[in-house]
Amino acid sequence: MEIIDAYDYLIHLIACAIHREVPKSLPDGITYEQVLSCAIRHDVAGFAYLGVLKAQNKPNSETLERWKQRYFIGIQRNIEQEETLKILLDSLHSEGIATLEVQGTKVKRYYPSPDLRMMGDIDIIIKKENITMTEKILAELGYKTLNQENREINGYLGDKNIEIHSEFFSEGSSYGKIISDPFKNAVVQNDLNATVSDTVFWTYHLLHCLKHYRSSGVGFRRILDLYFLKNKMEKTADIEYVNNILSKNGFAEDIKDLFAIAEYWFDGKETDRDISEAVVAIKYAGTQGSISVHMNNKFKEKRFKKLRYFLYMLFPTKNKIYKSYSYCKEHRYPYVLCWLYRAVHISFKQGRIKTLIRYIKRINKADVKKK
Repeated sequence: MEIIDAYDYLIHLIACAIHREVPKSLPDGITYEQVLSCAIRHDVAGFAYLGVLKAQNKPNSETLERWKQRYFIGIQRNIEQEETLKILLDSLHSEGIATLEVQGTKVKRYYPSPDLRMMGDIDIIIKKENITMTEKILAELGYKTLNQENREINGYLGDKNIEIHSEFFSEGSSYGKIISDPFKNAVVQNDLNATVSDTVFWTYHLLHCLKHYRSSGVGFRRILDLYFLKNKMEKTADIEYVNNILSKNGFAEDIKDLFAIAEYWFDGKETDRDISEAVVAIKYAGTQGSISVHMNNKFKEKRFKKLRYFLYMLFPTKNKIYKSYSYCKEHRYPYVLCWLYRAVHISFKQGRIKTLIRYIKRINKADVKKK
């Protein structure tokens, strides 16, 4: 792989860490500080550090120390999140509530070491009828909670973030129509830990990845997820079934691009697919995606993307407002009343106007492709 920018060298460092190889020398025009900045943006600094350690020409002592700290932060976060998860599951299971893990807490077990897969929060799934009890349990554990229409609960305690879902995807999501009812095909063990087959897990994981890819974009971390999961899932999941679902819903080409990128980046496998645009989008999306990627995905092949995105943000659909404001949904407000209700809430909610102004500035600065 030709190394053109700091992102490319970051990918090279990760590939060397995976295959235990000595990295090439840092090309002229690229600094280790730039590479570390990219690694932090994509939440893969700890993984890349293992590659840096094998480099013959290492960063200066200050940069190397910062990189080392990022590596140890990953180890510490993993230990803390494992302990947080254990306490949470024990509390839920003691009340007879079954739990299902399908996101980061499960994905990281497929990595060479779980602490190399950074997680921002802990995600688990429970049955919808247990939402109220779960919110009470979180409060008893000291968490501040946010109940999303009795379908999802977010818990916050210091730097601990927990998201408890009752569905694979949010209500009304097109992805949720493809795969729904998490516990329908789950097996609940005696200890109340539920599991799904690798076929269901792989289907969900790919759809979840594609949801982000087609919205705000995905970063290096999700490409690494695909890289480490693919070979294992191909041996245990019904790949023909999964591929049929992807093809039927128009996702086959996108996922082939992502697989091609993962193999090209981390195995050096050449591809005849045109992945250039996807590579650029992934590089600049970062871990959580970006406004630029979201605008390009939302308004492909359309002019005035910034204006369209601003109007999309200012005048969301009625269904989108229904999801954010259950009061409007309960009273079946027409769109005009929904919009007024939202506008009033934004105006009087502390800090929201400042946040909105900052968001508008980010949209204005976003570098989007003009068609």
